[in-house]
Amino acid sequence: MATGTSDNDTGMFAEFLDDFFAECDEHLAMVRRALLALEPSIDQPRVNRGQLDELFRGFHSLKGLAGMVGAAEVEQLAHRLESYLRALRQEQLRLTTEGFDSLIAGTQLLEQVVVARRTHASLPAIELMLARLAALVPEPAAVDPPLAAPSSASSTATLSPDEDVQLAVARKRGDQVWLVTFMPTPELAKRDINVNIVRGRLQEIGELIRAAPRVIPAGGIAFDFVVASRADEATFAAWRDDGLTYVPYAALIPDSSVLNQRIPVTSDDDRALECGSGGSRPAGRADAASRRAGGQPWSAGRSAGAFRNAAASG
Repeated sequence: MATGTSDNDTGMFAEFLDDFFAECDEHLAMVRRALLALEPSIDQPRVNRGQLDELFRGFHSLKGLAGMVGAAEVEQLAHRLESYLRALRQEQLRLTTEGFDSLIAGTQLLEQVVVARRTHASLPAIELMLARLAALVPEPAAVDPPLAAPSSASSTATLSPDEDVQLAVARKRGDQVWLVTFMPTPELAKRDINVNIVRGRLQEIGELIRAAPRVIPAGGIAFDFVVASRADEATFAAWRDDGLTYVPYAALIPDSSVLNQRIPVTSDDDRALECGSGGSRPAGRADAASRRAGGQPWSAGRSAGAFRNAAASG
């Protein structure tokens, strides 16, 4: 933590990290079970939609949680896994043996990254896995040049190329995009207002494009959210007393030629899952140790017996 951050701020962020790891354990245990149930669908004309929804929801939740703590490797892996599942859900692809093995290997690596972050160990390389997953589903063309971010909180509100496309899609369908900042305090914590509650509120009213923490130069921690929503300004104004401030996200809008490129089709079902309907619940204060039994990393390479044991233990 940077110099100037108070011990109280550091403690709050450490508690938030405990919640993050506990939530990761929970979602990864669910993913193991869902992957095991998905295996019989390899090379079948159709895949059970409920199983795909469960997996999609799990990886989408992991991506959002990772973005909030700056765990870029977890966020990138979860995004690639989510993209493949989206293509399966929209029946653009058939589940193949290579696709299924990539889901397993990607999940194994994602879990190893989470464990490395928890134990402060060296992070495993993810580049080859990202390329393997990307080869399954070609990504939309990157927006060039990158969209400019607002001057406030620019370090955490600057979007990646994938998020640029997500923002463009939201704007095209008529959503307003906001930069929302949450400043946690001990007083708010006593009222049970924390970053997880705020994240849940934003997911209920729209699509969370980005979430990231930052250290304030004068000391303290803030959480910045880029959210696309059709809610009016009064909705955000009602939350001012809960430590939230908001401004319109002043990024440039891509021109029509960019919007007409390979922007992914997002169905109402996709949006419902991504915006929190049936999605990730806000993390409560949980004893992280009580959930870690399901958070042990899988061994490298796929073994059917080991995979089934890991799923059962989850």
